[in-house]
Amino acid sequence: HPDTLTTIMNMAGTYTDGLKDFIKAEEMFGLALDGHEKSLGKEHEWTKDCARGLNILLENMGRLEDKAALEKIYPESGL
Repeated sequence: HPDTLTTIMNMAGTYTDGLKDFIKAEEMFGLALDGHEKSLGKEHEWTKDCARGLNILLENMGRLEDKAALEKIYPESGL
């Protein structure tokens, strides 16, 4: 359900900003992104928001190759 996916995405933010557990945050963003893609499609704003969050996390982790790969799928995630 999209609301559940949004909650998972919010948890990813908590793991990122509050707990500094970037590995768990990446897992949560991945779950939310996959679910949003399947239930809402790649063009839905919630899916794009999730991709942007993951993009920021990857950049903060210094994983620029993964960030670039995500931007190929979601070009607007690098905004």
